[in-house]
Amino acid sequence: MPSYNDYSEEEFTSDLDQLKSLVQQYQSGGKSGNRFFTVSHINGKLVGTGKGGRYTVKPGQSPGDAARRAFTQICRKQKNNSNKTITLRETTQGSSKKEYSYNCKRVKLSKPRTGPIDKKTGKPVMFYYESHCSKTSSPSKGGFYI
Repeated sequence: MPSYNDYSEEEFTSDLDQLKSLVQQYQSGGKSGNRFFTVSHINGKLVGTGKGGRYTVKPGQSPGDAARRAFTQICRKQKNNSNKTITLRETTQGSSKKEYSYNCKRVKLSKPRTGPIDKKTGKPVMFYYESHCSKTSSPSKGGFYI
């Protein structure tokens, strides 16, 4: 067995890099680092299985960003701009399937905002509404969803 003195700094650095790459291969939650959410409740009413959509947030973003996108989609589908309470469930592999609740409201902009150019029409995309979501004080549930 080699003694401590025989183990060089270069060997240590090499072994450490090897260990980091092995850990990175087996980390939970996917290799991309993205997190995935689905809508489980709207105003306290259960959303049917498979009807909650799938919302992705990249590393550094919060579940609130997914809630904002989900709320925008719900308002478009229901053609209803009233305030809603949305509960999102994390569906990322390896996560605890925690639930997050948000109070969301939609605000009509006084002056429409222009966005990026639409590739199909060649015209800028216009934004007439803005969604705002704030986290509710209700406790988040942990564990698996059954």
